This record gives sequence, structure tokens and C-alpha cells, in this order.
Amino acid sequence: MKTKLLFPNLLFALIITSLSGNAQVSKSNTTNVTVNGNTATHVINFSSGDMSDCNFVHDLNVSLDWTGGAFQVVEEIAVSIQSPEGTIVHLVYDVQGVLNGDNTQFATYDAGGFATWSTVTTIFDDEGSTIPSNVVPANGNFIPEEALSAFDGENPVGNWTITFSDAVDNGFGDDYTVTSSTIEIACPPLSNERNEFKNETTLVSNLNSDNIEILFNKNYNTINLEVYNMSGQKILTNNYINSNKISFNLNAPTGVYFVKVTNELGTSKVFKTLRK
Repeated sequence: MKTKLLFPNLLFALIITSLSGNAQVSKSNTTNVTVNGNTATHVINFSSGDMSDCNFVHDLNVSLDWTGGAFQVVEEIAVSIQSPEGTIVHLVYDVQGVLNGDNTQFATYDAGGFATWSTVTTIFDDEGSTIPSNVVPANGNFIPEEALSAFDGENPVGNWTITFSDAVDNGFGDDYTVTSSTIEIACPPLSNERNEFKNETTLVSNLNSDNIEILFNKNYNTINLEVYNMSGQKILTNNYINSNKISFNLNAPTGVYFVKVTNELGTSKVFKTLRK
């Protein structure tokens, strides 16, 4: 839909808020980076709109689409990921310890000499399989060197940085290229109270009137109201205290608007309304 380009964050939030249980949100960086004797990064940003009411990480996986050069020395590859809160998890170890400073560790990948690999999708997943010895990167879900559960409980909003390293440029095509990286974040199951807010909050609107009412199933300590137009501009915001109903006037030109309400638990619901 073309409206997705006009208002990507809120439309994405609409999808997420309609899900129950462990909702999953994923984003990718598809910038090609070739690494050879240097480091490179992919930055992936999750906005509050992307995450809707997901305020902390319940589970996280990292996926890489990558390929090896003609004479890759896989023992020199290292990969890490850093959260917006600054936590670093090392997914792949090299023998030099470029990213973590430990040159006594065993390399994650070890082909016993020069090797290459065609484009594969490697998913780093705490629930995956152990990476075997004497292999190059492969398709599948694999347990990283350090647990991604280190991110559990952190706020996912902000910049996530994936760093790729190749310790030495040996001068004979020992590079590798990352064509895409993806971070998938699972939100915790919604509590009954959060489900009630989503399922029992209703909007009452009359096309011939500027007045809009939103009715809740009970009193909430705080309610935040935000209204956006189709261009993604916030045109109205307000806060309400100890309310089971809010009422406001939407004095706006003819068009479609998105009304977002958020309670003190951080749970949000978004309504679409038409003004004539």
C-alpha cells in the first residue's frame, strides 16, 4: 500500500498491536559490506513506533546473508552485536581477538587453511544447533559464542550495531561480504490487563462533528493521546489522569487520521478515523 510509505512507523504499529502472544518484529540492513583486514558495521534502528507496546526484549535472533572470498581465512572472522543500552554480545570469535581483546580463544570457524563459501543465511539463535568444528559459515540456526539472552529485559528502541571484522588482509582474496543482516525481536506475551486494554478500548466518532470520544473498560492512572495525519505528522497530543473516557475535538481538514492512546503500562492501541 502506498500509505505505508507515508506513515511507516504507525502503520507497522497497527500490525503489531493486532497480534497476541509473542509478537515478533524484524528489521534488516541490506547495505553490502566487504571486510578484509578491517571492520565494518551494519546499524539497524528500531523506533518506538516499530515496537508499539513492546517495551523490552523477550528473545532476539540475528541473521546474516554472507559469502566468502576465493581464499578466505575463516579463523580471522569475528562478529558482534551491540544493543542501544551498550550491551555487547560476540557471535563469532576469531583467533586474534580483534573485537573482544582475547587472543587465546578458539576461533568459531576453522577450515584448516584457505576456504570459501557460497552465499548462505546463518541465523544466530540461542535455541539453535552447536556450530561444529572445522567448518565455514553455513545455512541454519546456530548457537552464538555468547548468549543473546544477555539482551533480555532491555528496551529494544534505538540503534543496534552489528560489527564485522577480518583480522588480516593477506593480499590474496581472503575477504568476505555481508549482503544483509536482520535482527528479529520477540516481545513478551501480553498480560490479561494489556489484552483487555486492546480488546475493550473503543472509539466513538461522528463524521459530522469534530468531537471524538474514546471509552476504556476501567479507569487508568494516565492516558497519553497522540493524533497523526496521513503524512505522519503529529497534530495533537494530550495527557489524561484517572480516566475511563477521554473526549477531544479534532479540528482538522478533511482526511484520514490515526489516533493512538497509550496507558501507564505502555500498552497502545491505534484507531483510524475519517474527518469530513
